[in-house]
Amino acid sequence: MNESSRLETLRRRVESDPASLAFAALAEEYRRARRLDDAIDTARKGLARHPTYVSARVTLGRALLEAHRYDAACDELEAAIQAAPENLAALRALVEAQRARGAHDRALDISKRAVATFPHDRELALLHADVAASALRHSPPPPVAAPARTAPTIVMAPEREPTDDEVRRYRQIEALERFLFAIVRERSRRAHAGTGA
Repeated sequence: MNESSRLETLRRRVESDPASLAFAALAEEYRRARRLDDAIDTARKGLARHPTYVSARVTLGRALLEAHRYDAACDELEAAIQAAPENLAALRALVEAQRARGAHDRALDISKRAVATFPHDRELALLHADVAASALRHSPPPPVAAPARTAPTIVMAPEREPTDDEVRRYRQIEALERFLFAIVRERSRRAHAGTGA
């Protein structure tokens, strides 16, 4: 069955039985076909009847994200995670929505928790690294402490303050080092567990 005939079959099914749970599959098919308004409308109507259907709420959140309605997407995805804290699709989408709305620190916090929950998910690890770099790019540089005052008899040359670009590069290097260290630590743990030692 091709995509358009599947979509049409689901649409007819939901029209004939508005209480059908097929609304979730129909909303997802609309989302995949980039018919975002139809996806959002279908998901909202179905969720009015079935408010605890988590995967439909995730579909709604993802459709809102793709429609650039970031605040509404965050609300729906947060509700999905509230109901199912380990829903990987909701976690990934929420990280993207938070970053898209400019909440880089919040996106980083969510991605850290998601990586801790799903340490073997490669796609999530890459998303986390990207979000960490994005958070670094958008965070203000740290305040530079004034050089300590010395005794009046000692004359010291003033230290040069780092440029914004140097501070940004330093933060990116630190984030990458932490990320690589986590990968090395995980590989070491796996190798150690595999030897039975």
